[in-house]
This record gives sequence, structure tokens and C-alpha cells, in this order.
Amino acid sequence: MENKTIRIALIGPESSGKSTIAAHIAARFDFVLISENARQYLGALNRPYALSDVLHIYEQQMAFESEQLHGLPKGLVSDTECINGLVWCEEAFGSAPSWFENQILSKPYDLYLLTTPDIPYEADPLRENPGRGMYFFDRYQKELEKRGLPFIVISGDGETRLRLVEKTIQELIFNGRLQRS
Repeated sequence: MENKTIRIALIGPESSGKSTIAAHIAARFDFVLISENARQYLGALNRPYALSDVLHIYEQQMAFESEQLHGLPKGLVSDTECINGLVWCEEAFGSAPSWFENQILSKPYDLYLLTTPDIPYEADPLRENPGRGMYFFDRYQKELEKRGLPFIVISGDGETRLRLVEKTIQELIFNGRLQRS
């Protein structure tokens, strides 16, 4: 693989293990972790969020990611990405600003890890969609397929997920491509 930063993004329904997997990748492969900043932003908001808030969250997310890429790390893993934001806007507000689509098309990741909602759901005040995990999983998968973006599905218990992620990233690092069966 040429000497460039490998970019990996987590995508999937809420409470499907994205943050855990992203942190594991960062620690295991010494990648820069781009944490989801929506939790902090929304947690500090003293009113219901608006479309402009979601757009602001993702603009900050992408700006921080771009800033981190200037240091040319060997890898970067993002706990969220703009397809998540696009779907969030469409579900909550009926449409999404074109900014999301522009970001998705102009800055695709080398690999998207699509997490299934097959682990126990953990409720918290910021999660809005209990019981709708498979609906969102299907939405995200269709969005990835529609754009022809490279992704693998991550499912199973915690250890199974982490082994699959490690194997996949090792293939990407050492072979410069993913092995497809």
C-alpha cells in the first residue's frame, strides 16, 4: 500500500458497538481516534436540537478529522461519519443538507465497518431509536451499497467482532486491499 493514511469509519445503529470498536482499533493499530462529538454537544445543549445543530456537529467532526490528517498518521478511525449524519437528518427532519452528500462523495473512507444491532441495547437519554436497530442497519447498508463504498458487516459477540475487525484491518494494512471470499 502506498504511504498514505488509512481511513476507517464506523457506521451503524445506535448502541451497536461503534465506540468500543473504534477505541479498540485506535489502541491496537496505533491509529488516531476521532471520537463522536455529538454526545458532548447534545449533552451541553439546553434545548431540543435542530437541523442546524446536527450540521454543526458534523462540520466540527470533519474539521477535526482533517486537522488530524495533517500530521500524516498511519491510520485514522472515526467513530461516526457523514452517512450517519445524513440518515439522522432525514429521519429527524425529513431531509438532509446537501453538505452531507458532498462530504460522503468527496472524502470516502478506505473501509466502512457496518455494525449490526445484535448486542444488548443500552438505553441512555441521548438515544432515540430503541427497537429500530435493524431498520437503521438496513438504511446504512443501502446507503453504502448505493455509493459503491467498501464495507464489511461486523456482527457477533464482542470478541468475535474484535477478531474480525483486526483480521480485516491487517489485510488492509499488509496487502493494501481486502481479501474477498
